[in-house]
Amino acid sequence: MREEVEVVLSQILSPVATAIGVDGLGVFADRASGSSRGGPAAELGRRVLRVLHERSDLPEVLREAVVEVAAEPADEDARAVLRHGLRKALSGDSEALAKVAALLPAPSVHVTAAGERSVAIGGNNTGIIATGDNSAFITGHVLGGER
Repeated sequence: MREEVEVVLSQILSPVATAIGVDGLGVFADRASGSSRGGPAAELGRRVLRVLHERSDLPEVLREAVVEVAAEPADEDARAVLRHGLRKALSGDSEALAKVAALLPAPSVHVTAAGERSVAIGGNNTGIIATGDNSAFITGHVLGGER
């Protein structure tokens, strides 16, 4: 779960900070929902904070972080406190983590191979990729004897 928290956290920190920078302490208010101020990133941040705010066990450290970022949106120390508060809120509540993860846009993969013998992989590869002429590959294990 820790790895999932870090992945989600990396995607929500900036939008949440943007929303707080735009709305200040009113970021939790319903009137902030649907606001075009701050663009799509701020709206994502608002939605994330609303999900976390609805949880009855919202860590006090997250509330304090919102106050600090609202006062000094560009302060890196305030953002570090926000990151810590978000991490704590997501780590302690798997349901909230799932709800926040569901808000994130689906990852998109764009792969381009250009030029002669170029290779592009849009996912994982576990095999051999060769682009040279007359390439020979030996696969498997040779146990004893000569090759």
